[in-house]
Amino acid sequence: MNSMNLLWSHLSILFSYQHNLKVIIPDIEMFFVWWALRDILLGKLTEPQDIDATCAAHPQQIWQYIEQYTDSSVDRFQTEKFGTMSLIFKEKPTPFIIEITPFRTEWTYSNVRHPDQLDRSQNIIDDSQRRDFTLNALYRYGYNNKRSSRSTKNAWSLQEAKKHYPTSPYLIDNCLIVQQHNHINELISQWTLQKSTLTNLLDQAVIISSTAQTWSKLSILLDPQLWIDDLLSWIIQTVWSPEDRFNEDALRILRWARFVISLNSTNQSIAQNSWFDFKKTTREAMKAKHALVKSLSFERIKQEIIKIFQWKNPYWYIALLNELWILDYIFPAVSATKYNHQPTRHHGFDTYSHTLLTLHALQQNKNADRKMKLAMLYHDTWKPEQYAFMENAKAKNPTNPDREWFEHHADISVRHAKHDLQRLCLSKKDINTICWYIKRHHRPWEILDWKVENIDKKLRKLLSDWDIHLTTNLIDIAIADRLWQFNPIQPPAIEQLQALKERVWVLHHEEWRFTTKELCINWNRLIREFGVEPWPAMWALLKRIFERVLKDTPERNNQNTIFAYVKWLWYTPKKMNNTK
Repeated sequence: MNSMNLLWSHLSILFSYQHNLKVIIPDIEMFFVWWALRDILLGKLTEPQDIDATCAAHPQQIWQYIEQYTDSSVDRFQTEKFGTMSLIFKEKPTPFIIEITPFRTEWTYSNVRHPDQLDRSQNIIDDSQRRDFTLNALYRYGYNNKRSSRSTKNAWSLQEAKKHYPTSPYLIDNCLIVQQHNHINELISQWTLQKSTLTNLLDQAVIISSTAQTWSKLSILLDPQLWIDDLLSWIIQTVWSPEDRFNEDALRILRWARFVISLNSTNQSIAQNSWFDFKKTTREAMKAKHALVKSLSFERIKQEIIKIFQWKNPYWYIALLNELWILDYIFPAVSATKYNHQPTRHHGFDTYSHTLLTLHALQQNKNADRKMKLAMLYHDTWKPEQYAFMENAKAKNPTNPDREWFEHHADISVRHAKHDLQRLCLSKKDINTICWYIKRHHRPWEILDWKVENIDKKLRKLLSDWDIHLTTNLIDIAIADRLWQFNPIQPPAIEQLQALKERVWVLHHEEWRFTTKELCINWNRLIREFGVEPWPAMWALLKRIFERVLKDTPERNNQNTIFAYVKWLWYTPKKMNNTK
């Protein structure tokens, strides 16, 4: 855990942002809070783009300062209900937003989402007690200190300091950690930082380092809900009763299923072989309150799904939703695949386990395309019904079962995906792309079954109809699917698919994406010489020309070759009738 000590210096990233805020609001002490502070502390963010701040002043007092600021590079607006003010800094190399929400307390949540009553507060302790989880009850303040350096040869580790000096402040690199409520109240009094108290706390602080401390820029981290203790124990817990926190806002269940994954995705910078997990009482409360998720709008649930499938670990997220008894509400078709056993000659797992394993294999590619991951999630969702139909057909006629029931599972899995994803309010464009992947997830293997000389033709068709990214993503889906099939006689043989992917890139670099726009043809001459009507006969003829050129683009995409082909079509009545 010694490597954790280095992380506190990351808080100095926020000094430049605090300076920007101080220029606009000079007389009010501002504290950075919430997820940007947490992620910087854990070594995840170097340039935050969305920062939350808080203070003891009233919203109207803050807004007066903001309205007086005239720099056109900063946009501003205010929300009336919660008193949040947003400042958008546009001209920095990386534009960023600072949202300011003054200290407050909250009362009753009748809609299981938003508080019914807000009261303003001037106390950090009160503000911290209304927050959801301890790691979101951190407050950071930057201070330009002129104090001379101080050093020690026998410094404590943070764990040792917590054991021997549980009520002391701690100094790690250039960060002063204050946890005791009486120290916090003395340090932040009458809306301002008390410098004399700060000097006393620095003198009392246990130094967590073996090097000299200069403190020219001191980060003060206030931790009234003792998240540092949770960090040392690798646990996540709520502020006060977990049941009350989830009763207040049901979205916290979904958000914290996502956050625990986010924290673990960055823990390599903290320590090895350690993982964040919910405290047992918190996990049990999430299960007990899982039905509250049904009170949330699907539009809000969609935002959580997009975040997790875009960047995080969807494999782990789906497994966690299943453990919390939420999966059958958000992804009902996926939940229905549990315990659906498949023929051992093809799969050694039930459909649900196979799906999760293929999703895990897919995300190892570091591909951030959420649509292909969602397609992987739904690619086999019709299999439970398919196997049920199969059993019924065999029962009716064991010797010659009626196969009219059979449809390829990929085609009908598309229906499940459309139903569930429309319910989650995904865009029509995204759903169409996801369904394209699902319907064709066996296509790469079908292409490999063709004769070698015809493979390029099929790949060109994919590239022309779609593009390089859709095509390579489709092959990645096929690789993940094949990796987690089970056949003791036939190994996965994904090398063929990887070679197919390499061939796609070769065709892309050599020929680009070939479409009808790239045909070397004079349309006016075609109409004049052959009398082809502009529509629909022209479109039918164009399709025939395009399909022929696509088989050998370098040789056939020239005007003379194309016109010779059209003449052959034109003077062969049977062939031309098919075109007409």
